[in-house]
Amino acid sequence: MPVCPHRRLCLLLLLGWLGFFPAGIASAQAPSLEVPANVAAEGDVLNESWAIIYLKGLRVGFANSVVSERDTPEGKQYVTRLYEQLALKRMGSTLKMVNKSVITEDAEGLIVNFESVNESFGANKTVRGFRVGDEMVVLSGSVRRTHPFPFDAKGPFATEQAFRGTPLEPGATKTVSTFMPDSPAKAVEQTYTVIGETQQSIEGERQRLWEVSAAISILPGINMQVYLDNSYEVQMMKMPLPLIGTLEIVTADRDKAMERIEAAEVFANTLIQPDRPLPNYRQLKRARFALRTDPPNQEMTLYEGEGQRVIERRDDGTVVVETTVPVLQPRDASYNLPASATPELANYLRESAYLERNAQIEELARQAVGQEKNPLKAARQIDRFVRRYIERKNLGVGFASAAETAANRQGDCTEHAVLCAALGRAVGLPTRVVSGFGYLPTDYAGSGDPSLGTFGFHMWAEAYLAPGKWVPMDAALGEFTVCHIAIDKSDLDETNPFIELSVPILELLQNLQIKVLETE
Repeated sequence: MPVCPHRRLCLLLLLGWLGFFPAGIASAQAPSLEVPANVAAEGDVLNESWAIIYLKGLRVGFANSVVSERDTPEGKQYVTRLYEQLALKRMGSTLKMVNKSVITEDAEGLIVNFESVNESFGANKTVRGFRVGDEMVVLSGSVRRTHPFPFDAKGPFATEQAFRGTPLEPGATKTVSTFMPDSPAKAVEQTYTVIGETQQSIEGERQRLWEVSAAISILPGINMQVYLDNSYEVQMMKMPLPLIGTLEIVTADRDKAMERIEAAEVFANTLIQPDRPLPNYRQLKRARFALRTDPPNQEMTLYEGEGQRVIERRDDGTVVVETTVPVLQPRDASYNLPASATPELANYLRESAYLERNAQIEELARQAVGQEKNPLKAARQIDRFVRRYIERKNLGVGFASAAETAANRQGDCTEHAVLCAALGRAVGLPTRVVSGFGYLPTDYAGSGDPSLGTFGFHMWAEAYLAPGKWVPMDAALGEFTVCHIAIDKSDLDETNPFIELSVPILELLQNLQIKVLETE
């Protein structure tokens, strides 16, 4: 089992709950969990492996990888094909996630081309790319981006060979710069450190194996423990995921790996109850909250800007944040629609992989905005329109794009946010999305004090009015209150914005506590 490709399982699992907060939950139709045929190989197969994926004691998925070698007019090439499937539950809604990728590299380990397909119920995204000279061309739907290629980034086969060159002795370390389809614009650093020999029970059999710690630069704070034999063959991997549990990937034969899988609940543990209730939260104009993790996170990152400021950082790691509800009037807008694509606003206006601009998006934007030219009025019309338009509000959809949401008319807060942002851009209204916490006066976890309500990871959109003034659009919850705590704000211009959105949240996942200090 190659150690390198399966780092993507961590991203897939995080995608299962990132930013999803209830908005009038309804049950989603559970997708079928049939397993596919074997992954087809190209050329001579050098290695094929199968693995079972466990979470919370349940068999939640499986993985298959095939590495092959082929001769081409340009020289030898190595093709790594990966298929991964996971089944998760979010408040009873089953979400099946599938990742399929093909990465081709040359004899020096440089990427020739790649294709990555991520599928889940209601959300499917295909990204393709190919290297031209010193650049990588990346295609996602109708969106084309060109990035300088990081020439120190090696493909999975070259990365695997570099890892195998690490001496199996305690303290030995190796850092490899590798390419990842989820982050095609920059290299991902992977650092392997040999811990020592250990006894591990794998599928009921005791084995003496080498333990190696693997750190991935794009997933700070998450170290994968790899257990391999003297031939560098990986037998098991473990990834501790905050608030979710430890993901275990165990080598198995094909038949055993492809036995039926069962979804594990991952949403409830991410919900946070404050220390006291907020009965009149809709009427509040200002609030102060104290956020603290266990163990303390001295570098806790929260958004600081209009409507939110960090007013204190205590020695015990507590961060005190003050939030307010913006008071905005149509006269506060500094322009009429459509806005000019100035350098400051260009990224908030252009089409991107998750904020498409197709015929349906443009038609829905016209329905929502009509002839309105004032940005504030247009934003509020879009907010109301999207709340009505998304009919099936459930947690059974992955991170769908605006075009998918427009077609399917279902989803949770992320789908509401991206559709608001896309409709705004279609009429020349600069928009961005916000990841953070939202509050509802309900105990969705089902295990706490119902009177306290619940904070959960949440996403909403914002529209630009004037320098320093953005109007929030929360079509999922139907309103914006002081109980929205922002972590990060994004133009969603990345090929895969999931990494950009997830990293700040990872810093807050260690047993986060939220205390209500003041309200008015």
